[in-house]
Amino acid sequence: YYNNEEIKEVLNFIKNDHLNLYLACLITYGCLLRPHQEVRNLTRSDFNKDMSLITLKGKNTKNGKNRQVPVPPYVLEELIKFQSHSLPDSYNIFSKSVKPFGVYYLSTAWSRVKNKMLGKGIIKKDVCQFKLLCSKRKGKAG
Repeated sequence: YYNNEEIKEVLNFIKNDHLNLYLACLITYGCLLRPHQEVRNLTRSDFNKDMSLITLKGKNTKNGKNRQVPVPPYVLEELIKFQSHSLPDSYNIFSKSVKPFGVYYLSTAWSRVKNKMLGKGIIKKDVCQFKLLCSKRKGKAG
């Protein structure tokens, strides 16, 4: 597994290479949301006014139940930089339009960025899924 400095290096690389993937990673691990359904489908209306709380409708969760999740300050800071707070309510925070990106958007982005990091020796071949990378990590991701 990776130590804090190695995780920071990975996150910095992702931030510089694919901003949407970076934000998705922060939300996934900072808010404990599932990337392919819960994160990818987030709209401005899923957040409260100050972006500090996410309310997921049951149709967007694995178990079909409504769920409220606090947004940690470091994730909130990036959401604000990303201008998510100024989007119309029905807009997806990644596509910045009414329609979210396709179901494979984040996994395809991860595959591309992962291959670049493998080539540069930033990540190890035996731990190249982001969920494995951070599975022993606790607390702030960035």
